[in-house]
Amino acid sequence: MQVLRWWMAIALGAACTAKESQEPARGLDTAHPNSETDLDPEADPDPEADLDPEADTGPDPYPDADRSNGEVLFLASCGGDTCHGADGSAGPATNLPNVIPFFNDPQLKSIITNGIGYMPPVGYTGTDLTDVVAYLRTTFP
Repeated sequence: MQVLRWWMAIALGAACTAKESQEPARGLDTAHPNSETDLDPEADPDPEADLDPEADTGPDPYPDADRSNGEVLFLASCGGDTCHGADGSAGPATNLPNVIPFFNDPQLKSIITNGIGYMPPVGYTGTDLTDVVAYLRTTFP
């Protein structure tokens, strides 16, 4: 048993000290999932750029969505005490303001329809699904 531990320690040490590949992992880049541009980690962002609450953020991606219907559906299916909560901040893994920005709209729709991890599928489709996504994007940008 002692010899086995010794060999495992050597193998683990060799694996940890092996030279890492200089190429990035496939499928990973510096682009944000909702962006078409690369993020420059060296860039110095303008701290004043996002301070104007009246600034135009562009056209509404869901002009025909009924956000009030989306809110009703969200609160009925997702806003309970055991899930996301009425304000979307029920827990670290379910805290919507922390996770919504990392998913694009097709991903959000898939998660809502099919579920993910411990989240069961909600099954909304069509206009109900669009209304919920519009509500989420407006409430948890």
